[in-house]
Amino acid sequence: MSNAKYYSLRSHSPYQGTIQVVELDGFRALSQDGLTWRIRLRAAEGQRAAHTTWRDGDIVDVPLSSAQPGFAALYDHPPTPFPLIDTLELWLLDAEQNLPLALLRSLSPEREPPAVNDAEWIAGFRDEESFYAPSLAMAGTNQLENKSYIAHTEVLTRCVRTAAGTRPATQWFWRQLDGSGVGGSGHNLDKGLEGRVLPPEIFPLFLLREEWPNEMQTDLVRDFHFWQAPYLLTHTNLSRDTRSRMEHAACQQAERLYSVRNLLPEIINKELVDIALVEAVIRRTAVA
Repeated sequence: MSNAKYYSLRSHSPYQGTIQVVELDGFRALSQDGLTWRIRLRAAEGQRAAHTTWRDGDIVDVPLSSAQPGFAALYDHPPTPFPLIDTLELWLLDAEQNLPLALLRSLSPEREPPAVNDAEWIAGFRDEESFYAPSLAMAGTNQLENKSYIAHTEVLTRCVRTAAGTRPATQWFWRQLDGSGVGGSGHNLDKGLEGRVLPPEIFPLFLLREEWPNEMQTDLVRDFHFWQAPYLLTHTNLSRDTRSRMEHAACQQAERLYSVRNLLPEIINKELVDIALVEAVIRRTAVA
């Protein structure tokens, strides 16, 4: 019987959805779409370590004989997505109340929280242009700071940076089954905050605090979460109401939704999602 572990983790810095993991002694396979797997093999004595790629349905030569059990576990993996296990979360805190503002990292709760020196949250990769916030377009961000244009990811990053203050603090939290969080260590953190327990409603539902001092910032965060909707739908812990809301947003981004179609644990609006996936296939066929 296989001792393989099957789980998923959120990918951060910046957020890029979930990573599916198949793990066995000396073998680890990672996938962001549930189809293509990056495989890392630990070498046995006298052998070299190996890396390879495997796609569901393919038959490949096993680089190391010791990796055969791992490939068998991967070939027979249960349906994706696997359960999320990264309930040890590192949060950037807001400067006013020292409450969770933006999610920086997440790890398996069995891990020891590593020391953190970098407290910056970023909305996207440098020069990311694909995030378009309708709320900012209406507000005319092309006039901000006398620049011809500021990427909407950069506008959001600056909002979070301002809310975190001039001496940003972070704190690790062990999230409990009821959604509450037990505080641990952090960076620039008041020692008196270690060990505190915050109720579930204090933690943002997704990646960022959703309530902000002004309407433009609140709308910007909503737009950002809607942009990330295809990836957020791969989370296995969403309520049905939340999933339905994010499905409507994700269907506006058919190709991104198509890329994670094998990682959707549940579909509420099946007809709507099917139409979006067909649209993505048509677009891909037209480009090819």
